[in-house]
Amino acid sequence: MGLIVCLVGAVGALIAILLIVILCLMGKKAYVPLGLFALCVVAMLVSGQLPGNSATLPANQEPGEIKGTAALPDVQPSEPKPVDDPVQNDPVSTAPETTPAPPDDPVDDPRPVQDDGEYSGTLGDYSVEIKDAVVSSDYSGDPAIIITYSWTNNSEDTTSAEVQLMEKAFQAGVQLDTAYIGNTDIFDSSLSFKELRPGTTLDVQCAFLLLDDISVVEFELNELFSFSDDVVAKNFDPTQLK
Repeated sequence: MGLIVCLVGAVGALIAILLIVILCLMGKKAYVPLGLFALCVVAMLVSGQLPGNSATLPANQEPGEIKGTAALPDVQPSEPKPVDDPVQNDPVSTAPETTPAPPDDPVDDPRPVQDDGEYSGTLGDYSVEIKDAVVSSDYSGDPAIIITYSWTNNSEDTTSAEVQLMEKAFQAGVQLDTAYIGNTDIFDSSLSFKELRPGTTLDVQCAFLLLDDISVVEFELNELFSFSDDVVAKNFDPTQLK
């Protein structure tokens, strides 16, 4: 129905325009054709078929009503991205395990010179053997240890142990002081001063003040005037000594 009204309006509008043009050419007023033209335009507007208004609604659809389902864009599901593993990507954790290189050869450390388990050895031109020890006391009654060792003069000169050998004792890592023993029945300090001819052997005694009566005493002998690091040593347990 709207289409028919629109067509009639369009025809009437054309006729009105034609009449307006003719009357204008004749110099007459064109009120009637103008009115007709306006009426046709109104009819076309009412019918909804005005040129340029192509958005006509279906007969069964009210203005403002939306029918049908809007087409949705075709969305393709995306593949899940792999999650970075911090452990695998960690340069520290993925670093190959390395085996520590073996340590370099240790620097030569002077060790006690011993022969088949015996606390003996050669220090330069002299042979020594550490024998035994006893626990006693010095002249003031302080505990002391008396150590006996033998030495042999293998040099070509006459000399003494006091001149050629150095005696040291340690307890708990601390060097012990020399003890002065007044009991000549168990200690003779003059033995180290006695000179020996080449090839002669003599027992010598030395004494040290103890720091305590339980810590092990480390006794060492080395050559006094020598660039060698050779040492002959023996440990004594005061708790096992008389």
